[in-house]
Amino acid sequence: MAKNEIPIGHFDKKITIRKYTYVSGHGGDTATPSTHSQPWANMRFVSGLEDEKASQQVASKKVIWRILYDSEVTERMDVVWDSKVYDITYVAIIGISKFMDLETVLRDNK
Repeated sequence: MAKNEIPIGHFDKKITIRKYTYVSGHGGDTATPSTHSQPWANMRFVSGLEDEKASQQVASKKVIWRILYDSEVTERMDVVWDSKVYDITYVAIIGISKFMDLETVLRDNK
């Protein structure tokens, strides 16, 4: 097994990758999510950082999701798992288009 590969049995989280359609209206743009795909993924926590946001301490969770390669996934999409939404901040291709890592940050829905 190559250095960057994870055994298929470790892809144990069923995630939803959503894309957005933007419609311009009188009140501004409206973003409507729809399901792009629902792949199996391997979840890796990266860190828990504290950021200053509106003079409050807000915990930020960074997660990397490894999935099988999908050429249509971009940073304009997000990941939903366990009723939580993670914004994709970076997409990294692993190997020769075999896997990809989706670097994400847990969205603050407050």
